[in-house]
Amino acid sequence: MRKTAYGISIETLTAEMAEQVRLWRNLPFVRKQMEYKEFISPEMQQAWFASVQNEQYAYFLIYVGKIPAGLIHLAAINKETRTAEAGLFIGEEAFYGTGVALGASLMLLDYAFYELNLKAVFAKVKNGNLPAENYNALLGFEKIEPVNEQFNRWRLLKSIYTQNKARLEMLIAP
Repeated sequence: MRKTAYGISIETLTAEMAEQVRLWRNLPFVRKQMEYKEFISPEMQQAWFASVQNEQYAYFLIYVGKIPAGLIHLAAINKETRTAEAGLFIGEEAFYGTGVALGASLMLLDYAFYELNLKAVFAKVKNGNLPAENYNALLGFEKIEPVNEQFNRWRLLKSIYTQNKARLEMLIAP
């Protein structure tokens, strides 16, 4: 699947693209914000990729033109409870603060709420990662509970997203 809007694209992650994700995940500035902080080998990445090839996961590479910029995903997609967990990272520092993350997030949330018909999306945010906390709050997520000592769980309801979407799109309008 490929979706394009806001001057960027998100494309379903393939085995070939997964190696780029591994390279980003091993970068210190990416790894320090993740729950899993260990070095990821090519074999570990292949095993991970194989494990997410089912309907509970939707992983997308973010592109600016033809340049890969980061990864965005839904995990633990549950059709009964109509919920999922979202995640995102920008692997190319040149795209920080450019609106790429916001555009990708809007496309992913549209997919979650309007195509999968989910009622809530959750995110796990590292305590003290103020840019991530502020970003999730901007999207309409609210902090709801601790996951562990390092991370909190945030929730975005479809109704809140729908109310905020036009305002968010104005932030990335050309």
